[in-house]
Amino acid sequence: MTVLPEPHADNRYLADHIDLLRRSLRLWAGRDLFTNDPPPVEAARQIFDARFVVLSHGPDADPILTYGNHAALELFDLSWAELTRMPSPLTAEAP
Repeated sequence: MTVLPEPHADNRYLADHIDLLRRSLRLWAGRDLFTNDPPPVEAARQIFDARFVVLSHGPDADPILTYGNHAALELFDLSWAELTRMPSPLTAEAP
């Protein structure tokens, strides 16, 4: 499992990861998080600062979160280090 650094201007707000997330959303859901197409770093900054939660996890059988925007960090009251060690099933209520 690769642990990403916390999004910040110095690491381009993880623009490569956000680009992958956006392409995946377009492929599987047929939609994007934007109606316009901002440049990659601006899109990544806007997603990190968005008022809605954005999370991602890896393809493992027991996936761990790989990304959470500022709204997710606040919702779960976790640091970046804590969030990126959290099993993604813990982000939803049990059925």
